[in-house]
Amino acid sequence: PQIMGAAVAGGQITRQALQLALHRHQIETVAGRELPNGDTTYDPVPERIAFIKLAINRLQKSKGGERIMTTALNAAENDKAYLCGRMLALFGKIQKEALGDVNVGVVQRFYGSASATPALVMGRLYKTMRYHLGNSNIDEKSRQDFEEEVKEITNLLDIAEPKNQWPLTLTLEEQGRFALGYYHQLAKPK
Repeated sequence: PQIMGAAVAGGQITRQALQLALHRHQIETVAGRELPNGDTTYDPVPERIAFIKLAINRLQKSKGGERIMTTALNAAENDKAYLCGRMLALFGKIQKEALGDVNVGVVQRFYGSASATPALVMGRLYKTMRYHLGNSNIDEKSRQDFEEEVKEITNLLDIAEPKNQWPLTLTLEEQGRFALGYYHQLAKPK
């Protein structure tokens, strides 16, 4: 009731509520959640992502900031946490295209550390992604599309050598922007 009231009436959402939502999102992204038909999905829950966006925007507004996170992918957004989330989703898409369904994918294995301490894993994942792009299972058109997206994100990240210039750590709000970037990249139509 308190969260619904804050959402509807424009009130403040606590950092603790954001932390709990991010924790649940991470668990379901890594371990999956069971659907009513018995299948398992690793897709984010849209309502939880909407809450994370709401919480981040309210926290930002309470600090006097004007930056608002959008509902859909913002191709011009240059927030490093948001871009790291987009890049992880892209790494997952490229791996799936190259290898098909694998037991434990790059997202399930590295989401937790990538969303809190990107510098520890993103360079290695970037190198693996380059290897996957060379896989013969990816057709030329898809390879070019992926290359273009990687270039777009790294240009926004403003890093010349992506293997060693990722953010060291992300704050709670930045982890929320990471989750939004991840979700927006997943939801982006081909």
